[in-house]
Amino acid sequence: MSPLLARGLAIPPALFVTFNLNRRWSFKHAAGGSYFRQLAAYLVTQSFGASCNFLIFMLALSMLPQPFNEPAPSIVLASGAALVVNYLGSRFLVFRQGRA
Repeated sequence: MSPLLARGLAIPPALFVTFNLNRRWSFKHAAGGSYFRQLAAYLVTQSFGASCNFLIFMLALSMLPQPFNEPAPSIVLASGAALVVNYLGSRFLVFRQGRA
């Protein structure tokens, strides 16, 4: 399977699982709002992070020199950048204190 296709297929289930884990443990203090409203806000916010992840992954595959343009190092770079974007979005937009 193509590394790009594999990454594309992995993103939707990862978003759903991480939402529920974040809501239950990481941002438990702000999980009292509407489940579906928070899920929708999370999906929008994390879709931006997933897009950053996918873009950095594709750029790394196509532009970095050997051995960094292989799938594994490219995923590491992309995941690290998306980790920051996803956390900030979750912390300040989705699961902030007092959010309904």
